[in-house]
Amino acid sequence: MSGSGSGASLSKYKERISLYEDPENPLAPLTSTQLDFLLELTHGDFQRPIPAHLAPLPEAETVNVKEPIPDVNWDKFEFKSKAEFNNWFVEVDKILEKESESEVVGYMESLEGLKGQTKSLMEEVGGALDELKTLQDNYHFVSNKTNSLHDSCQQLIHEQSRLESVSQSLDANLSHFVKLERIASKLSSGNLLVASDSFFVLLEQIDACLSFMVHNPSFKESSTYGAKYRHCLNKAISLMKSHVKRTLEETTAEIRDSVREIPSKNSPLDTTHLFPLVYGKFSAGIAKLKKLLVQVEERRNATPEYGELYGEIQESYFRERKVLVGESVGGMVEEVGRRGRTGTDLCPTVRLAATFSIRLSQDEFRLYADFFSPQITTHFDGFMESLLSPIYDTLRPLLIKVQHLETLAELCNIFGVEMMEERQATGSPLGLNAFLRFLEQLLQDTQERLVYRASIYIATDIRNYSPGPGDLAYPDKLLMMEVMSHMINFQPPPTLPNVTPFLFLQKKKAKLSHFKDF
Repeated sequence: MSGSGSGASLSKYKERISLYEDPENPLAPLTSTQLDFLLELTHGDFQRPIPAHLAPLPEAETVNVKEPIPDVNWDKFEFKSKAEFNNWFVEVDKILEKESESEVVGYMESLEGLKGQTKSLMEEVGGALDELKTLQDNYHFVSNKTNSLHDSCQQLIHEQSRLESVSQSLDANLSHFVKLERIASKLSSGNLLVASDSFFVLLEQIDACLSFMVHNPSFKESSTYGAKYRHCLNKAISLMKSHVKRTLEETTAEIRDSVREIPSKNSPLDTTHLFPLVYGKFSAGIAKLKKLLVQVEERRNATPEYGELYGEIQESYFRERKVLVGESVGGMVEEVGRRGRTGTDLCPTVRLAATFSIRLSQDEFRLYADFFSPQITTHFDGFMESLLSPIYDTLRPLLIKVQHLETLAELCNIFGVEMMEERQATGSPLGLNAFLRFLEQLLQDTQERLVYRASIYIATDIRNYSPGPGDLAYPDKLLMMEVMSHMINFQPPPTLPNVTPFLFLQKKKAKLSHFKDF
């Protein structure tokens, strides 16, 4: 059907083309110039060579006409007019078109079938897309519901976390009130060991609960529970104080019993046999207190109770130490007093006392640093001052009685140079504050005595000096001294020259002229 329609249209166009040059009424009349130009084009050489870079044209196909063309005289092949030619051409064109369109028509029919199939397939695809759109809508609906449920779950989880935090906070706050009865029962039990780890855990709980009550006064009955916890703390402190005091006293008593068993044939100043007992055994005896002392020292600034306990522990410690080293200090005091009474040279005595004092300070501080912080030396300095005071009280009367300036100058050198070098040789100056004050006081007393004796010497022997007859017998006195020197060295005295005594004295004066500034 489409083939006949296209043939009619082609015939229509061909008829219109024939009318372009109709002699009577042409549709597209040409001028003479245009006709001449067309004539030149139609009679020219149309077989131009194909360029070398282009592919050759395919050969023209020959159209075989199967059906005879009607009313055509092929022998003559003449037409009377253009209309006759056009009619013939239309007929030929129809025949060719019919033969050439048979395959096209079959192909078109197959295409129509495929078009139907494609249309059916498109309808199925459209249905599938509609189903997918429905599924997508359902997915978005379910996704929105899921997201909404997820958000609700998240809010519930956050609320649960908040409630758990509140619950934990309540439990933590309530635990400070609940622990009181258990802590009080443990403190009252007789099986509690003061130096055990469980006791230190109990101390931490008491400190934490008491701090909570102090810092949260708005809580109901916090003041009441705070007073109860403070009572528990005082009870724990009393247990620690009693334990430390008892341990120190037992260790001291044991050491004193050991000292009594040693024969007293050694000198009171010879403490070599006492050192292992007074220091080694004492350190081993109270070693079990070290952890307790560390705990108290760490808490000494937390509450006033711990500060008082720390001070009382140190007082007990120094009291027992004074009992143990008091015998050595007393022996040194007796030795210094004995030497002073017998008139022994004071400089060796001072060196002995100063050396004993610095050694005692070092040994005591070394032992003190094993159980207490070496940076906290307030009580230690007071303890050492109490040990060194008897030595100072014994030395001072001896110093203020010295008459010789040379001795006083040597004592100043001992206090200001030798003992300072001894201190620097020890390295660390920690623990020597009391000893330095001890030296400073002795040095001040010696310097005051030196200034006093120097002022008296200047006033009596220099400013108010009155020479006697013998002091002015020069040069006879020098000659006599020379003769005595030769006699001591077993040399014959010099013979007097054969000159007058006056000339001899003049020569001696010239030889002794270098004494004129004496």
